[in-house]
Amino acid sequence: EGRRVVARMRIVDRELRAAGLRTHFDERRANDDAGRTSMAEAVDEAVLVAAFLTRRYIERTAGKDPTPGSDAKLSTFEFDYACRRKGPSRIVPVIFETGCRDPDSWTGPVAVRLREKPAVDMVDDAAVMEGVAKLVEMVHGLARSARRASHDHRS
Repeated sequence: EGRRVVARMRIVDRELRAAGLRTHFDERRANDDAGRTSMAEAVDEAVLVAAFLTRRYIERTAGKDPTPGSDAKLSTFEFDYACRRKGPSRIVPVIFETGCRDPDSWTGPVAVRLREKPAVDMVDDAAVMEGVAKLVEMVHGLARSARRASHDHRS
């Protein structure tokens, strides 16, 4: 399952870039100062943060991943930092596993912060293109809102 998730994430990244968006997708998931700094900078620059939800990611953000040597701390850092810097209004849950479709099944920080948010379903390859289109529209909508707010503020 994990390899299929990463392969699908590669496709999403490629399609978002093809749509003209800048993305941050670090397959290495480097759990060191450089990796955390890179991730934090990407969050700071982001208009929207996509939280790709799998059961494992939800468990990791809650500090419940028992896998030795896992990057659970990095997932926790990533999610917490995005929530602090962007707030839940700028984080969109992207469903990557069928078992994560029901927000009532989410636990920990993901449930607390994202439970009420509409999610983008990308549980299989067939849903990816529609999901990418939704993400692109969300980013463009937020960018338009930011430009209007900036214009209104200057007027």
